[in-house]
Formats: sequence, structure tokens, C-alpha cells
Amino acid sequence: MLVGRQEIDNLSKDKKGARKLAQQYDFFIAEAPLMPLVGRALGSFLGPRGKMPTPVPPNAAIDQIIANHRKMVRVRMREQPVLQCRIGTEAMADEKLVENIQAVVSRIEQKLERGFKNIGEILVKGTMSKPVKISLTK
Repeated sequence: MLVGRQEIDNLSKDKKGARKLAQQYDFFIAEAPLMPLVGRALGSFLGPRGKMPTPVPPNAAIDQIIANHRKMVRVRMREQPVLQCRIGTEAMADEKLVENIQAVVSRIEQKLERGFKNIGEILVKGTMSKPVKISLTK
């Protein structure tokens, strides 16, 4: 959704619309010159959700930036260090799900300070089903 300077000004007056916009989208991208306006108008809605816009130069390749954001997974650890992510769909083959789980775990392991020792347990849960615990032997 493309929004211009006038629409951002209108959103600063429409608190309900700004809150709805913040809930509707996963990430935001703004041109660098518009960042102060976006911060004033939408900062109170986007900031607490961790969705402040990424500043982009006016002549940047927007398609590449959007593709990078769609691939990105952001992790926020607050009170409890729990990571939840989607690994596939119920229609996928078991082998593909296992492959996706292994890819996610190995990527998390690379990012953690103590590697695999930081992972307490792994649970896999399908829609409307009970969680299944995965053994953590390596």
C-alpha cells in the first residue's frame, strides 16, 4: 500500500485508522525524507509493535527491499525466551516439514551465543492438534 504525505497527515488525526493500519501490515518502508513525519504520526502505534519503518533513499530499488523484508523473520525475546514460527502447511509432505524444521533450528543455532545448548525443547504443533515434543539429541 502506497501512502503519501497527505495520507500520513490524515492518519495522525485518525487514531483508529492508524491503529488498524499498524495491525494490518507486518512491516513498513518509508522514504528517508518522510521518516520524521511518519515518526510523529504513527510512531506511537508502530513503535510498541516493533514495526517502525525502514528508511529507504528515494532512488532505491524498492522491489529488492520488499523481497528482503518478506524473507525476514524477526525475533523479540521479552519475559520468556520462546520462539514461534511457521514451518509449513498441513498439506506438505512429512519430509519437507522435517527439512524446514532442520533449517530453522540450524539457523537459530548459528545465531545463539552457546549454540544448541541454548535450546531447551522443540515442539511442533499442527492446527487444532496437540503439540509434539521433538527429541534434542545431536
